[in-house]
Amino acid sequence: MRRIQTLAIALFISSCSDGGLPGNPVFLSYEAAGTGDSLTLYWAPLEGVDYYSVYLDGNPYWEGTDTFLTVPYFETITLKARGLGDETETSKSSTDFLYTDTLLVKPQVEGFTMAAGIPAIKGLTDTASYQYFFVFLAKNTDSLGYAISEGDLDSLWLYSASRYFDQVSGHKVDSLTHLPVVNLPSLDSVKFWMDSTYVLWYSPDTLGWGREDYFLLFRADSVEVDSLGDLRLRIIYTVNKVSGLRWF
Repeated sequence: MRRIQTLAIALFISSCSDGGLPGNPVFLSYEAAGTGDSLTLYWAPLEGVDYYSVYLDGNPYWEGTDTFLTVPYFETITLKARGLGDETETSKSSTDFLYTDTLLVKPQVEGFTMAAGIPAIKGLTDTASYQYFFVFLAKNTDSLGYAISEGDLDSLWLYSASRYFDQVSGHKVDSLTHLPVVNLPSLDSVKFWMDSTYVLWYSPDTLGWGREDYFLLFRADSVEVDSLGDLRLRIIYTVNKVSGLRWF
């Protein structure tokens, strides 16, 4: 009888040790760090883990028992959990933190607003929305509200809506990246070119970089004419899902 009990216990221990770790590590949340050039990742503790390893773009970067880590820019990050004679892992790409979409904007009639980090379109005559305006495109500011023709495309300027509508207390635009930028609010406006890429910094409190800020990369890639015959620009934009993060 005792031999049977001993065998049963041995089989139980063996089955437990053979089971290894209960699963792959899971990222819980992300937070911009530094001045937006780094990212802090948090993951759930995994039962039975001795330590974790992090690889950036396939290269060893860190080992330890913490369940959070701040890292510089990467294309791919891999988090490995090691323990119970087992190893499990999970990976993320830098593109997982980006959101890309398109907008159709009518120059001189509409402008961009920012709400929860996603650009949207508002009419420039919507005075109730002035404090939320980001930027707008126009041939000039003397005829706002009137659509332009295709022949006016080479005459477009990109305006800082926050400066033009005297709403600088609401937000500002600037840049912290190495990409072609619109240097606002140092300038009220800059020449706008089709197919050029621009990066804008939206800072709601105007106090410099903060985790509530958003960065926007965009370009106009084509021209469309709507059902009313008005010209619209197709804007392709990319924003960071993590506020304050300035990776593209």
